[in-house]
Amino acid sequence: MTRATLVWFVYSAVELRCMAQEAGFGRVEVFGGLDGRRYDENAERLVLWAVRDD
Repeated sequence: MTRATLVWFVYSAVELRCMAQEAGFGRVEVFGGLDGRRYDENAERLVLWAVRDD
């Protein structure tokens, strides 16, 4: 018998934005889809777009 452990982290948009900024990304935006739609309670997914300042 083989056993495995899976650890799953679920982050909010606010937490992801903060983590990206702490990692050095200056411009961080959150969208509700790949088409750039607004992220809200009806969003099907969370898309984070970040640009790192060099």
